[in-house]
Amino acid sequence: MAPAGYQGFARVFGPGSFVLGGREVFIDVPCCADPAWDLRHAIERNRRLKDDWMPGERARRLIIFGNDGIGNEFGWDPLEATDPEAPEFAIFALYRRAEEATRLADSFRGFVGLCLESGHYHPLARLSRPRIMEVFIVRPSG
Repeated sequence: MAPAGYQGFARVFGPGSFVLGGREVFIDVPCCADPAWDLRHAIERNRRLKDDWMPGERARRLIIFGNDGIGNEFGWDPLEATDPEAPEFAIFALYRRAEEATRLADSFRGFVGLCLESGHYHPLARLSRPRIMEVFIVRPSG
């Protein structure tokens, strides 16, 4: 089951990215026509990775919904309900080379707030991942 905040986000915005601390955070959504942004493909990709290398019980449980393009991934823990009624789950970062997942927020909404504190959401309906770098790189003037 997906967090209620994530489900609402996916319905309204679809796939896209946030600028988080100067880095893009890419958000996958269910049933996206582009496999690069489809949550089902991300889950299968992560299942294979988990079987190979992921340390820690929580890291293996995470449902990864996004990444920053340099090896850090973001997901929810289905056993860490913060609001069972909604439902809502704690959001974690699985940082590259880390032994365990790091808790970032109590909800997907909290995660979005964290992202928006330092940047903006960029809907990418018309952009491919390779084109993202071309569009969002800030070039010095002069």
